Amino acid sequence: MDIILYAMPESVTGQALEKLIEKKSPEIVLNRFSTLQRFIDYMIEHRVEQHIVMTVVERPKEFIALHSLFENNDATNLIIVCDNTEEMISLAHELRPRFLAHGNEILKVMAVVEKMLQMNKIASGDRI
Repeated sequence: MDIILYAMPESVTGQALEKLIEKKSPEIVLNRFSTLQRFIDYMIEHRVEQHIVMTVVERPKEFIALHSLFENNDATNLIIVCDNTEEMISLAHELRPRFLAHGNEILKVMAVVEKMLQMNKIASGDRI
């Protein structure tokens, strides 16, 4: 199971997630995208049903581009919002993520990712 991470290049949350993933799960392939268009192109071109998709969203306009992408996608979506205003939370819920977190809840996000990876290993018959 691979992880796809979208976060703007200057995103402190995105950088922290990337470091934690590389440290805690070195066997996992991490595909990191720092532009929304490259992320969208990759998601459209590849089958990502067996992937964990982590999206760090910092601005409401990013949700507009992501809405149609996630609408027809069976990947496991984790959304991390860096601004927990009512508007951002409402927009995030429209994407129906598996997990929604604030940017300062990185350890909670990683706990969810680790649990998902464990469940995937069990389902595939690998020993933990």
